[in-house]
Amino acid sequence: MRSRSDMRSGGEGAALNRCTPDHAPARPGRQRIDGGVRHRTRSIAAFLALGTWILVAVLPAWRRLFPDTRDYATFATAVQVWQRGGDPYDMSALVAAAPPGTTVYPFFYPPPALPLLAWTGVLPLETGYRLMFWLNELALGGVLWILWRWFRPPPWLLVVAACTWTPVGWSGRLGQVNVVVLLLCVAAMWRSRGSLLAAAAVIKMSPALLAARWVARGRWRPVAGAIVTAMGAHLAVLPWVPLALQRRFYLEVLPQFASGAYNGLDVPIGLPANHSLANLLDQVWPGPDAHHLSSTAATVTRVLLVGGLLGLSGLARRRMAPMGEALLAGALLVLMTIAPVFTYEHHFVFLLPAAVAAATASHHRVLPRSALLLLVPAWAAVVLPIEEFRHLQRTWPEAAAYIRESKLAGALILGLLCAWGAARCREEETAGRRSRPPTSAAGPPRRDPR
Repeated sequence: MRSRSDMRSGGEGAALNRCTPDHAPARPGRQRIDGGVRHRTRSIAAFLALGTWILVAVLPAWRRLFPDTRDYATFATAVQVWQRGGDPYDMSALVAAAPPGTTVYPFFYPPPALPLLAWTGVLPLETGYRLMFWLNELALGGVLWILWRWFRPPPWLLVVAACTWTPVGWSGRLGQVNVVVLLLCVAAMWRSRGSLLAAAAVIKMSPALLAARWVARGRWRPVAGAIVTAMGAHLAVLPWVPLALQRRFYLEVLPQFASGAYNGLDVPIGLPANHSLANLLDQVWPGPDAHHLSSTAATVTRVLLVGGLLGLSGLARRRMAPMGEALLAGALLVLMTIAPVFTYEHHFVFLLPAAVAAATASHHRVLPRSALLLLVPAWAAVVLPIEEFRHLQRTWPEAAAYIRESKLAGALILGLLCAWGAARCREEETAGRRSRPPTSAAGPPRRDPR
């Protein structure tokens, strides 16, 4: 008979297993399936899943590409201005060089992004725009594959995410590069590779925030790898991006971001399509004009974001099982997404890992099943197509203010669920360690005969 202490230890060990992929033992008496049959079944299921994703998500977005190439025109024009020796951060230069029939916006990506996007200035505008769309879709496949390898979400959940996560299609229709950046972020967090995180950060600045997990844990090797890679990237592009242009970005363009002045971006902070935390606080403490935050709103935004980062860093101080690591990464991605002054629909691409991690945690009982009462409406709010989002605001003007903030609320719920799940995984990891007998006294743990 097992002692009471053994029973307690076994219970805590079972709790710990909820945060570990592939934890479920084979059921006794279950017939073994022939390997060939299993392989054919999985191949058919994968083929059906791929076809469903293409029919439900990819082709509808492909058929609705914009004739003016939307945001992609800004990338291509900025690269062309840079290739001609001009200043890609000068809005007047972009307007003068813009192709007929297109609208360009300020270019505010780091200097190393220019050589990485050099191909956009060479290809015909429409060809490059379509190529960017398919790069995003291929990157989504890479993201889903990494998530499956990382913490083993149910395959059906990955299919649901691929088919319903409308920000991916919207990002592709705009010609944005977000899904490629997300692929680098997810790969960096999965394998703790600072070089991959630096590669993401030299395209978009915000992924640098994800290094907080390594700093909190004292893992200086990936931190050093990120710093060295980022510095090396800036040095490597010096022959093509001169030091004066790099200094202009970091000393003149980048400091404007905190106040909402995105290098001359002529878009009000209160735009209904802006789902950032700063936008919500700007409605409480309006700024001097539509394009700048008030000092109070900027300070409160900064305090809330720093507080959230410190809280997640506290969770990150102890290494967890893969499920807990993925939940922590999802919470950091949510914080990264809502941190800038402007958070648009296409930025919600970065919330996909958080949603999948939270749903997987509920599936494995890391989170209680009642968490689905929060997760499902949050998921629905985030993926609500922007056309339907605008239609609802016009249809119910009396509820427009609540509809407007529903996407931010959904993002916050996803982040809180991920943080909650990570905290539960950390507690179970601590309980599991305390329950294990010392190796010298009890020897290695016995393997379950099942």
